[in-house]
Amino acid sequence: RVHGGEHSSCGWFVWSMAHKAGTDPRFRVKVYELTDDGEWNDKGTGHVQFQVVQSVDAAFIFVHSEIDSSLILESKLSLDDIYQRQGDTIITWTDPATQQDLALSFAEAAGCQNIWERICLVRGVDPTVVGVVDDHEYTSQVSLPELDASKLDKTIKFFADLPTQLREDAANTIVREKYLDKLIALFQTVEAAKDTEKLKSLFLITKSIVMLNESSLLELLLSEKYYLDVFGMLEFDPQPASSTPPNHRNFLKNVVRFNDVIHIEDSALVARIHTNFRLQYLRDVVLQRFLDDPTFNTINNIVFFNGVEIAQQLQFDEAFLPSVFEKFRTASAKTPENLTIQRGIVGLLQELITLGRNLQPEPRSSFFQSLITRGILVIFTDALRHPDSKCKFSALDILTVCVYHSSGPVRAFILEQKPEYGLLTELVNCIVTEPDHGVKGHAAEVLRCLLDPEAMANDQTQERNLFLNIFYERFLDQLVSVLSASVQVTEENQHELNVTRNTVCELLTFFVRGHGYRIKFYLLKSSTVEKICKLMEEEERYVALSAVRFIRACVSLKDDFYFKYMIKNDSFASMVKLFRKNASKNSLLSSAIIELFDFIRRENIQSLIAYITENFRTDLTSVSSIETFNNLWLQYERNKGTYSKPSLDLEVTPPPEDDIVAAAARRAPTRPLVG
Repeated sequence: RVHGGEHSSCGWFVWSMAHKAGTDPRFRVKVYELTDDGEWNDKGTGHVQFQVVQSVDAAFIFVHSEIDSSLILESKLSLDDIYQRQGDTIITWTDPATQQDLALSFAEAAGCQNIWERICLVRGVDPTVVGVVDDHEYTSQVSLPELDASKLDKTIKFFADLPTQLREDAANTIVREKYLDKLIALFQTVEAAKDTEKLKSLFLITKSIVMLNESSLLELLLSEKYYLDVFGMLEFDPQPASSTPPNHRNFLKNVVRFNDVIHIEDSALVARIHTNFRLQYLRDVVLQRFLDDPTFNTINNIVFFNGVEIAQQLQFDEAFLPSVFEKFRTASAKTPENLTIQRGIVGLLQELITLGRNLQPEPRSSFFQSLITRGILVIFTDALRHPDSKCKFSALDILTVCVYHSSGPVRAFILEQKPEYGLLTELVNCIVTEPDHGVKGHAAEVLRCLLDPEAMANDQTQERNLFLNIFYERFLDQLVSVLSASVQVTEENQHELNVTRNTVCELLTFFVRGHGYRIKFYLLKSSTVEKICKLMEEEERYVALSAVRFIRACVSLKDDFYFKYMIKNDSFASMVKLFRKNASKNSLLSSAIIELFDFIRRENIQSLIAYITENFRTDLTSVSSIETFNNLWLQYERNKGTYSKPSLDLEVTPPPEDDIVAAAARRAPTRPLVG
């Protein structure tokens, strides 16, 4: 069983033995448990012990945490055929006592081999045979049919009728008798003879072998020796989904290429990468219509564990990541060759990030921290200057994950880039000038996270204030400039400009909610609010709606500064005009405006109620008789005896407490930036 609390008595015995023996790095493992959702849940990292406990006359597998030596796993060894070895570093089984699927992922293949041999020794089976068998001599219960071109129908029927309990034995026999070699030799002969019917029969046989659902056999099928012929046999589907026959071998040999941007010395790791790609191609393309749930899940499990191994081996390789970042730095000159190198490195890192996302929380945190520590941040400034929008998008995808994981180091890195602050400059440029909407949105999300009060709350006060001051003094004007009516609008750039204005407006809404006196001071010394209100005249409703949301954010703070500012600058005039234009339409835009007026009434914001009633009552009543406005006029009448017009003098005073920390404490949790 997987432990989270007290130890059993025999567990304490083994713990004491392990404590004396020390911790051998060969036996460092991760324990995984399969959830009801089919996901492998990381239960912790520790050191595995295989012990025969004489007092209970049984063998046990124990794993103790490498952090505090607490017991993570206690599993009594079963003599049944439940243990499987996947690749060189993974052992999986279903615990008979709990019916829980468990897996051990070893840091080193030698440790996996040692434990596997001990399991097989106690069970009296041959550790060199794929899977688990019943006696040391290995007497197969399955006799595979002879591969004869004239008797392929019998072979198809044999695999189709094979009982479930004999599938594992059949897989072992296929490996032991080198059945694949015979099958491939027959395939090559039949293909040379262009015998279509026999090729279709070989497709069905190969599909049945895949559906035996044995992980070690799957990895053998897709090994370097066999994979092309295996995919070749799977090209001859008797009932193809398309009129164009697939050519998997051509795709794998000539179309898809392994881009060896940085040479990986470990040949076993490279083989694992190739196997993972072929498994996914088999699952998602070749046999997508045929795979049953057990085989589909087995392939997913192999891909998952391979991905974990690939990510962690590259993470712990002292030379790999630094050499990647160094190669990117040396390719800074904008020559076609260097741009290709940069694009390849960004693609490599994006793939690595994708693998890292599949890790469990603790190793995932360690993984991303390792990327940041080893220098991944140095690539982003140049990557965001790359002329290829796809490269920019990939770089921003990586940066988003890094920022979400730990934004503090990214802010510190930007501060070290003075006086140009290159990364922050390129983020703002992506928002303002990049035509690709995906790049623009990704850059805005990164900027939002970098300026999030909750994310900044743990920074040193001096560093936090310096970062905010730099942004407000040097970069915010550039963002706001796109809101100006003086920006030239053409038929070609109108849609792009509207998307940019919507993005900037959403960012300003975020700043209003989180940045306290800094954004107040900026709005006071600029005409930003007037520019935003002008957006309500745009034909594109999503742009007008973003302006309404900005006003709603200002009002929701219930801050007299914003009330006075909007009254003094008549900020509701454009909104009333917009509502009159859309009052007859049951739209999100008109609903958002009505909700804003209703919020003002519910919160009894007397200054705004008086301002709206005295200036716009006639305009609003003439186009709508809905209850919201009637209630607003009634509230105005009720307030007459207690309301006095305020002074509209505006002043912004920094609070005595840290503005960002206070804002972070007031705010509700934000939505996750990364799924």
